Amino acid sequence: MRQSGEHRRDGKYYRFTGGTVLVIRPWPELRAWRKTPAAQAWQRIRPDLRLNQIEPIGSDRTPRRQSIPRDRSASLEARPATDTDHGPGFPDPGAVQPGPRDTLLSRDNWPGWRVERHLEALEARRWFVSTFPESIRQRLSAFSNRQWHLAVLMARCPGAVDLVDGNPALAYALASSWCFRTRPVASPLRSARALLKQPQRRLLGWLGFPASASAVRILRKVPPTACTLPILLRLRDLMKDPGTLGVLRHARVIRGTLVRLLADPLLRPMLTPRLLAELDASAAPDRVHPAVDLLHDTLHMRQQERLDGAVRFESLAALRRHHDVLVAALNERRELEEVHAEALRGTDEATPPEPPFPSPPIPGNSSIEPLTSAEALWEEGRTMDHCAGSFVPRVRSGGSYLYRVLSPSRATLSIDATEDGWRLGQLHGPSNTPVPPETLAAVRRWLSGRNP
Repeated sequence: MRQSGEHRRDGKYYRFTGGTVLVIRPWPELRAWRKTPAAQAWQRIRPDLRLNQIEPIGSDRTPRRQSIPRDRSASLEARPATDTDHGPGFPDPGAVQPGPRDTLLSRDNWPGWRVERHLEALEARRWFVSTFPESIRQRLSAFSNRQWHLAVLMARCPGAVDLVDGNPALAYALASSWCFRTRPVASPLRSARALLKQPQRRLLGWLGFPASASAVRILRKVPPTACTLPILLRLRDLMKDPGTLGVLRHARVIRGTLVRLLADPLLRPMLTPRLLAELDASAAPDRVHPAVDLLHDTLHMRQQERLDGAVRFESLAALRRHHDVLVAALNERRELEEVHAEALRGTDEATPPEPPFPSPPIPGNSSIEPLTSAEALWEEGRTMDHCAGSFVPRVRSGGSYLYRVLSPSRATLSIDATEDGWRLGQLHGPSNTPVPPETLAAVRRWLSGRNP
């Protein structure tokens, strides 16, 4: 067997990449090992299984916990939910269609060895996927992540398939129980087999959720497409909060946007059932609608304008109107302050200079320039017709930093300080319009290259 590419041999799937060897025993055994040049010993792993993708093993590393990602594809205008909210369809393993990396399979374009290597990889993938029963593939394809964990649970624990059908979110949490328990057990599958014989409320209590029939009903409202560790961990906290329990009980479906909004006590007073439903229906189930940024910016601008009292929004359109009025008022006030400061310059009443900004946490380049002063932020806000100027306090406190994006398209970028380093905050074009995919990709490359 060649020591490169993807192969099927002796009932196992092999993948060789850059000196790393991945070996997987398929369904129903489901065991995986990985050996790297740095660590010659074989390591047991839980790979990133994606049975509904052209590459069924997306990564040979166990998926990491992350925050709920923003839905960069969602427009700030609502769009109706579609059938894809119930999970993507699953391609027949014997009829996998070529993807972007699987085109032009012709000896006129590729050398013969490359065509052979490519076909061998496709055959190994098809065989690996075909070992999963169709009913299991259909169930797993509804989940966007941690499919391996769920597959192992269904393969080795009687009753797990019924749990996936009846309460997908509970099955998802049980399949990764060590992420939910303060003290993970030594043998999670043995514990799962015993718990699957108990009422679901007992299982919930073992995972740290409220052990009640009401909690069982709430968790059943989370579709497979919305199952992620951040969403379920936040939902667990919300289920213990009397202030949000009523909303969860009355919600028809619970997805990423609803959980993210309810988890922020500063935003809750601004929400109405109609706005919640509108945002939840127009964002990807496992992601957060970009209007959450709009709510945060509106809140900060109201604080800067010293507007007392809570304001509630019946729709996304009403939120945008209020936001735009505040942007115009802030920019106009800043212009008047600059005129006044200019008139007083050189007199005893001259306004003292503003304190300087911290140095940029990540250097810019020819396409992404840091905004290193309050004047630069206000000018960016006026130029781009948004509220960049309202970020001045957050930049001075070290919580955020803003950049001017010049290409591939004009945009404004904010990065936020987190425990894991500086991470992408907001990225908007003029008037808070979404940026093209190539701009988002360019910003991510810049950020990942300079901020490991």
